[in-house]
Amino acid sequence: MGYESKIYVMGEHTSENGYFWAEVVAELNLSCCGADFVNLFTDLALGKIYGHNEDGEEYRIREDKYGEPLTAAPLEKVLSWLTENVKKEKYRRFNMLYALLKSLNTKQWEDMDIVLYHYGY
Repeated sequence: MGYESKIYVMGEHTSENGYFWAEVVAELNLSCCGADFVNLFTDLALGKIYGHNEDGEEYRIREDKYGEPLTAAPLEKVLSWLTENVKKEKYRRFNMLYALLKSLNTKQWEDMDIVLYHYGY
């Protein structure tokens, strides 16, 4: 895959009564990061992402620019891959993502599951 990728770091919540919601914690443009990385995202994204157009109107991101549903991967899976590949890949944007994900103190986020969503454009 040669298309470009944006990664959303999401906090997924489920309340005691079963209500699910997700919030964007951070987002990072990885540009053309390669199929090996993109293929980590095998789960269907459960949360909704909202954006704003140039007029400031809110819209929901339901699929990527290619009509594909948003996909997700657990934090641990992506961190594991980055730990093994960040040095040999030599892709500078992986270093930014790796630093961001390593800086997440999961104890501070224990009321939610940190999951990464992939958006292709």
